[in-house]
Amino acid sequence: PSLAQVLQGPDRLLSPAAGGEVGQTRAYPSTSHAEGEGRSAVTIRRSTSFGRGALAPLRLVLCVLWLTCCSMWASQDTEDYLAGYPSVSSYPPLQQARCNLDFYLNRIPSEPDGDFVDVIHAEWRGDHGKLEAHHGYIQFLFPIREHGVNDLAQPLTLPEIEEMLRTPEIIDRVVRSFDLMLDFYGMRLVSPKTGEIKRSRSWRRRYQHLNSSFHNYLRITRILKCLGELGLEHLQAAWVEFLVTEVVEHGQLGGTFQSLRDFWIPVVKDDEARAEQSARITKGTCR
Repeated sequence: PSLAQVLQGPDRLLSPAAGGEVGQTRAYPSTSHAEGEGRSAVTIRRSTSFGRGALAPLRLVLCVLWLTCCSMWASQDTEDYLAGYPSVSSYPPLQQARCNLDFYLNRIPSEPDGDFVDVIHAEWRGDHGKLEAHHGYIQFLFPIREHGVNDLAQPLTLPEIEEMLRTPEIIDRVVRSFDLMLDFYGMRLVSPKTGEIKRSRSWRRRYQHLNSSFHNYLRITRILKCLGELGLEHLQAAWVEFLVTEVVEHGQLGGTFQSLRDFWIPVVKDDEARAEQSARITKGTCR
């Protein structure tokens, strides 16, 4: 969440636009910042009086602590990701765990209430209402080596990654999945080869939605990590560069600033690209 969102209190953070629901169990602060994955699940409920009147100083203290915790989790999570999850010593063989591989071979559908990857590409594109409301498909389209909130999805394994990288049709499908979500966010992939991204025709409306849609920031973290895992680092770096340009130079998507600085830039695998975008966002903040 942005500082402005946090300082408005739980009512703002738990609004539908922010991705929270009354009484919903969410794992946050998240070790992965991706669809709420994390080590500590907590139940959050709306408070109608918190942060008003005499409790305002308490709200400020709790907000500072919240942001500090988010920063600490983000740093550790990023280190684990960039280092290839060194704490994971072994993975199950493909015979035991190949859900992500089979999904991208178009052999099994996403769950719950999902579909085969080729059907999602063909029929879900442009259905922004469905892509917003449906929360089960994102872990299938963009698997990562971390547990998510969808119990029917399986964390990506190293044997799966190796097999997927050897299968061009799978990588092509991953790129189409990326383009599907870019369209949802008001962007389009001009060149899969170079990673060039531009605004789509509906960018104004989609940007307005993204600017206050916190759970989509979590999705973006997952997408970026997945691209890096599956040999598409150039798309990862190009997308972050585009987002930095939109925020810093064009004054768009200001609501994404903290996620861009603390989560999206740090997971870029290319060291030079990561350093360059970090410098740009820092310079933009100091203007």
